[in-house]
Amino acid sequence: MEYVVEGNHGEGMLFFKASHTNLNWQLDCLTIQFADTHETETVIPCE
Repeated sequence: MEYVVEGNHGEGMLFFKASHTNLNWQLDCLTIQFADTHETETVIPCE
């Protein structure tokens, strides 16, 4: 999934993957791409 986000460092796109197992959600991957520089920051790496 992806969402447009805005914060102290500007605007960007948040990308994430999650899995649902046994009634629990787990965040598997989380990255942010900043709109002004197109730089990507990995918060939780995809495996």
